[in-house]
Amino acid sequence: MECKQCNSKAIKNGHKSPNGKQVYRCTVCDHCFTGESKRRLTEEQKDALIARLFEGIDKKSVAEEFGISKRTVQRIIKARQQQE
Repeated sequence: MECKQCNSKAIKNGHKSPNGKQVYRCTVCDHCFTGESKRRLTEEQKDALIARLFEGIDKKSVAEEFGISKRTVQRIIKARQQQE
């Protein structure tokens, strides 16, 4: 596993996050993080997600539909607002 901050080798930290994911610690910069997310949305999926929100669907329902967290939906919205 590589550190997301400095790309150095990371090791297991010996505990798990509150949601049950393994926590890793970088051996160089001591940054702690969880493993890679397996769910990546394409730009087309993000466009569809935004369209669903404009249709009046709530964030929680959209998150469940796309298999992501509500927080990720909020991040996508914020990123799109900054692009405008």
